[in-house]
Amino acid sequence: MNYQFVKHGQGTDEWKMWRRFKIGASEIAALMNASPFYPKTPLQLWENKVEGKEQIENPAMLRGRDLEPIALEWVNKELKTQYKPACIESLSHPYLISSLDGMDQKGPCLTLEIKNMKLEYHNEVKTGKIPENYKWQVQSQMLVSDSDSALFCSFQNDHGHILEIKKDAGMWDRILEESAKFNENLMNYDPPALTDRDYQIVENEKFLKMLVDYDLLENAHKKAEKHMKAIKDEITFALSKDGIKRAIIGSKKISNYPVKGRIDYDSISEFKGIDLEKYRKSAISSWRFTSI
Repeated sequence: MNYQFVKHGQGTDEWKMWRRFKIGASEIAALMNASPFYPKTPLQLWENKVEGKEQIENPAMLRGRDLEPIALEWVNKELKTQYKPACIESLSHPYLISSLDGMDQKGPCLTLEIKNMKLEYHNEVKTGKIPENYKWQVQSQMLVSDSDSALFCSFQNDHGHILEIKKDAGMWDRILEESAKFNENLMNYDPPALTDRDYQIVENEKFLKMLVDYDLLENAHKKAEKHMKAIKDEITFALSKDGIKRAIIGSKKISNYPVKGRIDYDSISEFKGIDLEKYRKSAISSWRFTSI
């Protein structure tokens, strides 16, 4: 058995703290940029975790949570099983966890995932199709529980469709790769790279007009800086050639002065093995304008 049970009631404060710096199966889709719900990307998920934000449940999520006990009872009657909720943590990759809707050591599959989906997706389960984000979730549950198959139940109107999902080795490899990188991001307080999905499209005519002016000013500024540098280089080269360190030319005082070199902390043997991160000041935020 490559996992251990964690005795936290799902939804409790202890459970939330356990999940905060771990990667749950339901969060894997965000790492793959495959989630239609917030958080949708690795960066959004990272921000939620480091800032301690809790996901706000919308009416659909609340309805689905309320239906889970009913659906679980239906599955157990239908399959004559004893699936029960469980929280597990991988032993080989302790940052990977799963809060399971159902687990039964003697069931046809070890784990069970229950969803209350839109009717169109619910009907697709009959044909063996489930949404991409749920595929990642179920594959991660299988990876953490080290099992080759899992049950997926879509439940609507007191009845469900049950589908057996098989292990996908390629998806497991992706999960291990992306979750390892994300865990490093968390441990090192290093945000993942931005993706196009991290940006929100804002339609604002006033801002659009202002940014037209901004682009004109930015281009003019770049040209001015380039011209100013060329002027400074030509004058300082000539002064240096004549051995002049300080000069007054028209409205400008021009001087040559020494600048202290940067301390190379990596070469200080006394600092070896010392975690300097704890001396870092609090992070600050700033805005960046990038042309596309």
